[in-house]
Amino acid sequence: MVINKHYFALIISCLCIFGMNTLSAQIFKGELIAGANLTQVDGDRVIGFKKVGVHAGAGVMWNFNFKRNSETKPFGLSMEILYNQRGAREKNADQYKKDTSLSLYGVKFRYHLFTDYVSVPIMFSYTYLNRFSIGVGLSYSRLVRLKEIEVDVERTNYTDTVPTIAKNGLEFLLDIRVRIWQQLKIGFRYEYSIPAIRERYFPQINGYWATLTGNQSDEKRQQRHNSLCLYLVYMFNEKKDNSKIERKKPEDRRYYY
Repeated sequence: MVINKHYFALIISCLCIFGMNTLSAQIFKGELIAGANLTQVDGDRVIGFKKVGVHAGAGVMWNFNFKRNSETKPFGLSMEILYNQRGAREKNADQYKKDTSLSLYGVKFRYHLFTDYVSVPIMFSYTYLNRFSIGVGLSYSRLVRLKEIEVDVERTNYTDTVPTIAKNGLEFLLDIRVRIWQQLKIGFRYEYSIPAIRERYFPQINGYWATLTGNQSDEKRQQRHNSLCLYLVYMFNEKKDNSKIERKKPEDRRYYY
C-alpha cells in the first residue's frame, strides 16, 4: 500500500502535536479548538460571507522570551491540526431573479460550493498582560472533500474552462484571542488564500453575466478563499489566572491645624 506524501505529513504533524506536550510538559501547552467559519470565494461572482462551516481541531504552543532568564514569556510559536469547512453559497438572490434572460432558460440560480480541508496553521503570537494575544502566520491546507452545485445541478466533470479546485492550498492568517475564564479563550481569525484555488472562465449566457456586472465580454477570474472564524480554545498545561485587580487603600492622612 502506497501512502500519499501529504497524508504522511499530516500523520507526522498529529504525532508532533499530541506528543510534544508529553515530551516536555514544562514548555509546551496543548490546545483544544472548536468554532465556526463564515466564508466566501473571491472571484466567483457570488457576494457575501454566507457559507457556514466547521472549524475544529487541536494544537500545541511553545512560549518563549527573546531575553534570557526572563520569568515572563509573552511570545509564542504554535502549530495546529484543523478540520476546516470553506466554500460559497447563494440561493435565489433578488438580483438574479430580476434578470429577464433567465426566463429564456427556465433557470433558478443556486450556487453552493463545499470545500473541506485538513489545515495545518503555523503561527507566531504575542500575549499582553496574560489576557490578550495577537498572532500572524501561514496555513497549509489539503482538500479532502469537494462538492459544487451550480444552477441546481451538481458538477461532476471539470474542464479547462471550469477546472477543479486545487488539492493543496496556502493561506495567510491573522489571529486575535482574549481570555474569558481561566484557561478558556475566545478567538477571531481571518484567513485568505495566497495562491488562487483555481482560475475559472466565465462565458456570457445571453447577456446574463453582462446584466449583473456590466461586462460585455467573457473573462477569466482567479478564485481565492476568504474566511472569517469565531472559535473557543481551551489551553492545557497553562497556569490558571488567579490575578485580581488590587484596590488601593486610602492613604492615612493626618491634618494638623
